[in-house]
Amino acid sequence: TEDLIYKGCKIGRYTYGYNLNEISAGTQIGCFCSFASGVKIGRMNHPTNYVSTHPFLYYSNRGFIKEDKTIPQKERVIIEDDVWIGNNAMILPGVKIGRGAVIGAGAVVTRDVPSYAVYGGVPARHIKWRFEKDIRDKLVKIDWPSWDDKQLEKSIPYFYDPEIFLEMYEKGKL
Repeated sequence: TEDLIYKGCKIGRYTYGYNLNEISAGTQIGCFCSFASGVKIGRMNHPTNYVSTHPFLYYSNRGFIKEDKTIPQKERVIIEDDVWIGNNAMILPGVKIGRGAVIGAGAVVTRDVPSYAVYGGVPARHIKWRFEKDIRDKLVKIDWPSWDDKQLEKSIPYFYDPEIFLEMYEKGKL
């Protein structure tokens, strides 16, 4: 599978489950990510500095103004490789989610999530780490998501145990 580029979004190979209608333009999503249903990414925030937050002030199709107004947006959303996002989670504009992170169902992610962290709740907060720090630090340095399919297939038996995976990698066997 190849990366997908759609309306300014880049979605990495083998990423699945996303709804392109729920992803803001410019979003970058890595490889091997898993999306449950209902996930919304980087959707526009209503301006809070106007008297009203209603779109009649900035969208011409509401019949009050002649031309659409551009609403300033935060930076794009970046979701690194191998991220799992649960049902109905919402990732707000400008957030970066690190490799291997897990976002719980229904979470509203308002700030960056470190690699291999598990976040959940409203607003989302750190719940736990998937692995001990030394394992996280080593895993994040290995660019396995860019490996070709042949190398991935050869390495599958080691993916089931992070310590064995790291040992085999350090020995040059992956």
